[in-house]
Amino acid sequence: MTTIKLFGFLAAEYGSKTMSVEIEGKTVRELLEEIEQKANVDLFENGKVIPTLLILVNGREYRSLGLLEEQLEGGEEVKVVPTFHGGAHLLRHTRFDT
Repeated sequence: MTTIKLFGFLAAEYGSKTMSVEIEGKTVRELLEEIEQKANVDLFENGKVIPTLLILVNGREYRSLGLLEEQLEGGEEVKVVPTFHGGAHLLRHTRFDT
């Protein structure tokens, strides 16, 4: 098992700043799908990772580098960091149409 570090709304929704996940042999995308399911949050929009999310694997930002299909070996340090902070809980209850 590998400990995934969660930040911002992800930690709040999951109820913890860490999540234990078996990552060996999974792609980064598969890992994000598992995090999405366990934390009950939406990390994908139209099949793509939401643009306000940093996925750091051993300090490298995998989304912007196009490495989501990269297979993990296990033992990597993984951090999932939303790039916006504060007020995210309000978005679920806000209508933007007028």
